[in-house]
Amino acid sequence: MRLQGESKCAYCERKLESVRYGAGEQDVEHFRPKKGIRPWRAPVSLRDAGITITDPVGVDRGYYLLAYHPCNYAAACKPCNSALKRDYFPIAGAFQIAGGDPEALQDELPLLIYPLGTFDTDPEHLIEFYGLTPRPVVEEGHARCRALTTLTFFHLADPIGRKNLYRERGLILCALFPQ
Repeated sequence: MRLQGESKCAYCERKLESVRYGAGEQDVEHFRPKKGIRPWRAPVSLRDAGITITDPVGVDRGYYLLAYHPCNYAAACKPCNSALKRDYFPIAGAFQIAGGDPEALQDELPLLIYPLGTFDTDPEHLIEFYGLTPRPVVEEGHARCRALTTLTFFHLADPIGRKNLYRERGLILCALFPQ
C-alpha cells in the first residue's frame, strides 16, 4: 500500500487510512481475478458508444497464474473493490487465462486501467478533470473506450453514488484555488 502512493485507492484515488489503521476500509485486490471471471453487463451508455465487451463464456477459472504476481495486486477502497470490481474484468479482446505475466496480457485489450507501474497507459493520458467531473482525454479508439469503461465501471462521474469521492475532490480544489 505504501508503494501505491500515500495509500490511495488504485481506481478512484480516494485517500485511504494509513496502512497501520486502514485494514477495515481497504483491500489488497487482484486486478485480474484469480479464481473466476463473471460477465459484466455494460450499461446502454457504453453500448451506444460502440464499446463491446468479451463475454467470459467458457472461461471456467480466473487468472490463476497471476494469483501471486506483484503486478496483479492493487490497494483499493471497499466501494471500488467489494461493491464494484469484485470478480469482473471487462476486456475487448480474447481472454488469455493461462498468461503468467500481466505485461504480456495487454493484447487482451483490457477495458479497465491498471494505474500502477509502467506497462499500462498512464491514467492521466486517458482521463482528465473538468472541475470535479472526470472525462476521457482521447476522442476515439481503444483509449477512449478504456476511459469511458473505467469511469462507468467505478461510477467515478456519479456525484450521488460516490458523494465522499466528490466531496474529497471539492476539498482539494478549494485548497488549491488560492495557490
